Amino acid sequence: MLDPSRRSKTYPTLEKSRRSQGEARDSGKRFVASAHARGRTPCPEVCVFLGTKNSAASHGPEDWRRPIHIASAHALVASPYKSAYVAARHGLLGFTRAVALEVAKPGITRNAICPGYVLTPLVEHQIAATAKARQMSENAVVKQVLLAAHWTKRFVTVEQLAETTLFLSSKAADNMTGIALPIDGGWTAG
Repeated sequence: MLDPSRRSKTYPTLEKSRRSQGEARDSGKRFVASAHARGRTPCPEVCVFLGTKNSAASHGPEDWRRPIHIASAHALVASPYKSAYVAARHGLLGFTRAVALEVAKPGITRNAICPGYVLTPLVEHQIAATAKARQMSENAVVKQVLLAAHWTKRFVTVEQLAETTLFLSSKAADNMTGIALPIDGGWTAG
């Protein structure tokens, strides 16, 4: 399991981010919170679409916006036995690029970050389940299955995702729009 003492003090944990989802102020997140309250859970792509639709309509001449989607390395490459996930990630990246062109003007960008495997509680569960299903040690699953495509043989960290998000939100990325930025230890390069 993930050692809580190794978590960053600077950035919120993924669990905290998920819990605060209903407290966010943008329209897509409000839709998610209200849908959960009514007992319906929309798919992430629906939330992205509705949030985009509502935020794009409110752009004025002086706006400065930097929506960033977390896609996945699977938005750029395929893996066996993940067809639905790969299709959804490719769709998210295509949507990101199309909307980036539709709303492109000074101060407004839209990009996607495409991380490889990040050691989250979900991935930790996948490691244990894969080890049991394949009769391998968890260490072998990490090395031979999950990080086999990461040339660096390291998980992407939450801090790396946060720093990349800050960069894409900065003035330095003012002319970057519609991009897919991989953070994947070389997975999509090789």
